Amino acid sequence: MLIVMIALWVVIPTFARQNMYGEGFAQFIMLYLIGAYFRKYPENFFTNKTTATILAIVCFALLLLSTVALDFLGTKISIFANRGGSFYSRTSLLVIGIAVALFSLALTAPTFSNRFINEVSTCTFGVYLIHEHFFMRDLIWDKIFHVADFFSSPWLFVYMIGVVCLVFIGCTLIEFIRKKTIAFHLSNLLYKLVLFFKSLFEKRKKSEEVSPFGNSSGNEM
Repeated sequence: MLIVMIALWVVIPTFARQNMYGEGFAQFIMLYLIGAYFRKYPENFFTNKTTATILAIVCFALLLLSTVALDFLGTKISIFANRGGSFYSRTSLLVIGIAVALFSLALTAPTFSNRFINEVSTCTFGVYLIHEHFFMRDLIWDKIFHVADFFSSPWLFVYMIGVVCLVFIGCTLIEFIRKKTIAFHLSNLLYKLVLFFKSLFEKRKKSEEVSPFGNSSGNEM
């Protein structure tokens, strides 16, 4: 399944520049299944630290070289004009390769526990939902930070890292506040509702057990 999904939603979009139907949702499932694969088969090819390091370096180097090569070809051949960022999309084989390699390196890292990191990690899914929403995506990258304007800037990578850090910190704060306010009170309300319905169910069950007209009496009649 992973081979088929990677072929359809990574390899084809990377080299054919043709997005497949259902790309966003399908890719989310594909990434989830990649994580499930690592969990089901912890001793796989990519969990070797040396292999993961080489994969990350090679994919990152190819990503940089693709920009230089395509920009150069764009000055000579019109078909390659403005194609420098062709391999930077989230469906790029090189980007997926870097993600898998970093994930593998994180799995092979020594385990430890840190209260601050644990607290931040509980907000990461919220960070994903916030900055990946179609409205927020355009607002953050195009209207607030104007990332496209820095594409040809020599400070691109410095700006890119800074923006990513700011987005992560901002979204983390939003999710943290949501958890401590709205989510906190909502979870308390849901907990009280569960206890209320549980008590009703237990009272009804007890009343049926002591009733002389229970199911057993009905069956005997």
